[in-house]
Amino acid sequence: MYLRAVLFVLLFALTTTRVTAEPLRMVTLGDSITKGVRPGVKAEETFSAILERQLRQQGILATVTNAGVGGETTVGALKRLEKDVLARSPHVVAVMYGTNDCYVDRGKKDSRVALKDYERNLTDVVDRLRRAGIQVVLMTEPAYAENGPKNGVGEESNLRLGEYMNACRSVARKTETPLVDHFAHWTALMKKGTKLASWTTDGYHPSPRGHEDMAHRILQVLLPSTQDLANRREAWDPKSPFRVQLDVLTQGYDGVKCWVHPRAGIVPVSGRPAVVLTMQKLLVKGSDVFDPLADVRRDDLGSPWSDIRVHAENLGKRKEPGGVVVGICDFTPKWHAKSKKLLGIGQTVRYLNNKVMEKRQRETAYAIYDEQTKTWSAWKTLAMPDSPVFHSAGAGSVQRVDLPNGDILLPIYFKGKEDPYYRVTVTRCTFDGTALKYVEHGDEFTLNAGRGLFEPSLTRFGKKYYLTMRNETAGYVAVSDDGMRFTKPRRWEFDDGTELGTYNTQSHWVSHAEALYLVYTRKGANNDHIFRHRAPLFIAQVDPEKLHVIRKTERIAVPEHGARLGNFGIVDVNENETWITVAEWMQTWGPNYVLPPDNPHGGNNRVWAARLLWSQPNAAWADR
Repeated sequence: MYLRAVLFVLLFALTTTRVTAEPLRMVTLGDSITKGVRPGVKAEETFSAILERQLRQQGILATVTNAGVGGETTVGALKRLEKDVLARSPHVVAVMYGTNDCYVDRGKKDSRVALKDYERNLTDVVDRLRRAGIQVVLMTEPAYAENGPKNGVGEESNLRLGEYMNACRSVARKTETPLVDHFAHWTALMKKGTKLASWTTDGYHPSPRGHEDMAHRILQVLLPSTQDLANRREAWDPKSPFRVQLDVLTQGYDGVKCWVHPRAGIVPVSGRPAVVLTMQKLLVKGSDVFDPLADVRRDDLGSPWSDIRVHAENLGKRKEPGGVVVGICDFTPKWHAKSKKLLGIGQTVRYLNNKVMEKRQRETAYAIYDEQTKTWSAWKTLAMPDSPVFHSAGAGSVQRVDLPNGDILLPIYFKGKEDPYYRVTVTRCTFDGTALKYVEHGDEFTLNAGRGLFEPSLTRFGKKYYLTMRNETAGYVAVSDDGMRFTKPRRWEFDDGTELGTYNTQSHWVSHAEALYLVYTRKGANNDHIFRHRAPLFIAQVDPEKLHVIRKTERIAVPEHGARLGNFGIVDVNENETWITVAEWMQTWGPNYVLPPDNPHGGNNRVWAARLLWSQPNAAWADR
């Protein structure tokens, strides 16, 4: 209930009337940690200044005013709320107090502000801001680092601060206010062995590195609401090629199974696209143990989603000899214009005793959607040439290109039974509305490292074809004139020559008639707490000639809440919208592997649809 309510608060701007264009005004209200400026920290290095730059990097015209005052408690906040905050008529206010409220001065026995008074004061701040029509975000204070000072009675300061931060969380729940939980994040990092002394100047005031992390965490929570406010107030940068609308299709997590692999396709119905999104449940205590595929449907872009429907009979598991069970996964539906069918393609996965078989056969699997019955055909497999190299050959999690004559350029990855490395190629297939058939395949590429090259995705931009591939250490890219014969793969880099930082996960394409984009995850983004740095999900423009990512165009497509986002899909809905769909995958490192429902970053198995709303119609949207 709390999460649903918070989502409503974040997205309330969608239901309001548009007003005249103006930049979004945000105020950060707090103590010296908010103020930030001190020896070793410049004004431009505070989280407020960083946040303003980050919002503008997202294409949102915003100003962030720092209203932090050193030594202040919630008592002082209430006294100056009118003069320093309400008088500025902000649209958003982020509130952070507690370090001074809980502190016990030397020679005293009690905190400066009693816990019950702190909670009441914080509630009053939220209520007064809400009555003024302001969106409020509460924030817990960052934890004291390992070298932090003790309080006046010799207590380890995080003990008492932790009690006050629990009260802050309570206020957030009771008032249904979004929360940025810095304290939980910093505490979780220290429990894992991260030394945070360098994140502070003195054990508790953030250094530039600490402010950078705080700005990152704030942006992840604020992004959906500020994007919606920007839509309402026309506060997008007019030079931005697209706006972003973040929708949550479903959320909620029981600690046992979570939704994964959400990917969508369209079915043109009476000139309007119906969206069919497939996904499946994952057993979080296992490794790639998937339930049958399910789907949800939206018949109008503004209408509600249907109930989730599991297709256990046609898209479920089948028994094979020797106790082996085979299922279908990594499934991507896409409209095939020539046959007028929604064709979904994925791959098989085999289990023995409910565990993925280490050495197993893999096939490309496919199914066809029936628009009349709203069901799928029983999945079939693509017959490959009778060669041992195709023992394990699948098209899981790939993007394909459909040619005008109906042929399909389908990238796959494959290897022989005893081969150590996967290879990548693009197959040309025919599809007559009923059967998918292999015709030929093009160049083969591998890398003698890790598992080789795998999870390829293909797109067409202009007169060329572009292929992106995964390896354990980096992502790779190649280009072709015909979609079959490619240049030698090269590592993904930024335009300044530095490594992009994407590795051991997939990347996919967004192709607009005017520009080519890559969607990816990467390291070096304040995301060391994320498994394989698989969140947030970024989008950036690609130079199609030099084959590098243009750093200044990078934006967050989907924010992170502590869960990975590496397995996702792209769909061109119409000439005005392209969607990126992804789920919060609720697994992490061992030995436990499971992200609990009560996790420090708020991961809740959200299934996201990041809707890219193009400034200029995508004239080439139906050509792929």
